[in-house]
Amino acid sequence: MSGRIKKLVKQGLNPFIAAGIVAVVCSGFWLIGAGHWYALWPAAMAFVASAILFPIMMIPAGFCAGVMMVTEKKYPYVSRFFAALSFMWFVTLLAGYTTWSFGMVMPYIRGDAEVLVPGVVWGIAAGLTPWALFATRDRETVFFTGLVYMAALVAVVLFPLSLVYMLDLFLVFWIYWLVLGVMVGLQALYEKLFIKPEPVADTAPPAESPASADEK
Repeated sequence: MSGRIKKLVKQGLNPFIAAGIVAVVCSGFWLIGAGHWYALWPAAMAFVASAILFPIMMIPAGFCAGVMMVTEKKYPYVSRFFAALSFMWFVTLLAGYTTWSFGMVMPYIRGDAEVLVPGVVWGIAAGLTPWALFATRDRETVFFTGLVYMAALVAVVLFPLSLVYMLDLFLVFWIYWLVLGVMVGLQALYEKLFIKPEPVADTAPPAESPASADEK
């Protein structure tokens, strides 16, 4: 990413979290008022436990990142393979968790049209706000933050369409996973073609002049 885009991604994280919390609270109270409180407790409990649950879920990605770093110089193709696995795991986590959050309220949305809007809002906000909070642990790594933004964009379009076309939840997940993966791939391709890598500063010590060597 260019420096300007990275700055925008970092600056947008706090407003994204604030909007997510407001959406969770408002849609939650709306659903409770409509008598569907029992649809909220799974995602609510996962939200509370996310500080413990999410690091455990990230272990496979950490393993892939470690192998990627170890093999980067001697085995670049192996390193790229594990980098791709790491990205795929991130995509799977966000798509799977958000689809699960939406799936908890999907039956009640289909049975009660009055809670269509709060149900969709809850599914997206309760699924992605915890990941946005998790992204604050390392604000310098903008890839994961950008992935959360992309996941929100896909969910805003996909979840309402899944209700219109009565898609199965399993199919919703695979569409989510595929579209999000394609977006990550396009981002990586864009960076490779159009973003020049930042030059590495030369930290080598200055060479000793012949005159100083003779003095010794």
